[in-house]
Amino acid sequence: MDDRKKRVLESWRRIVGSGASLSTLAPEVPAILERLASTVAEIDMYKQQQFMARKLLLVTHTRRALDRMRTEHMLPLARLTRPLFVGMSGIEAAIRVPHKRAPTEEILAAAEAMVKALRPHRELIAKSKIDPTRIDCIRDETRLLKKRFRTAYAASADRGAPTRQLPALFASARMDVAMLDALVRATSDAAQVFLWKQLSRVQKRLGRPRRKRGTNKREQAA
Repeated sequence: MDDRKKRVLESWRRIVGSGASLSTLAPEVPAILERLASTVAEIDMYKQQQFMARKLLLVTHTRRALDRMRTEHMLPLARLTRPLFVGMSGIEAAIRVPHKRAPTEEILAAAEAMVKALRPHRELIAKSKIDPTRIDCIRDETRLLKKRFRTAYAASADRGAPTRQLPALFASARMDVAMLDALVRATSDAAQVFLWKQLSRVQKRLGRPRRKRGTNKREQAA
């Protein structure tokens, strides 16, 4: 949601919040205000979903955690245990660590294969003065990362859903505000018209004001 829409939404919240002062203007006003309030609440819900999607999906963050596991756990264990299993082609293949740019599924599968291959040899690994809990660490990290990737991929798939709903909701709210504007301006109550202008006014964009097109430095200096 861009800055303009946020400022428009804030004006609609003001209208809904001051609805009691407008509800007596015409018989249609309460129903329009109720519909507008429902639309604004729905927009806020989708806005929150957009925020949560950005915050939670972040597949890249989960991938970074996988890269850390590869560097901090898989590579050290592979290099420490490789001399113990020279000539054992099955285990040598299982403890081979994929390249850091390998697909996520390939690295996770390699971690599972490493754990499966080394767990039956924990006693030999311990006798070789290698901490066998390294195997358990990779096993636990792999299980956790698989769950995190499932959640991240699901969130990524749903991320566009809230954004697709917003245009229709904004169009509906604009229509209701236009109806209210017509009803308020049809009244002869100057105080209500002034109040309406204050409620429906969209705040100006914060920051440096835009320079008019066609002005040059000479004109500004003059």
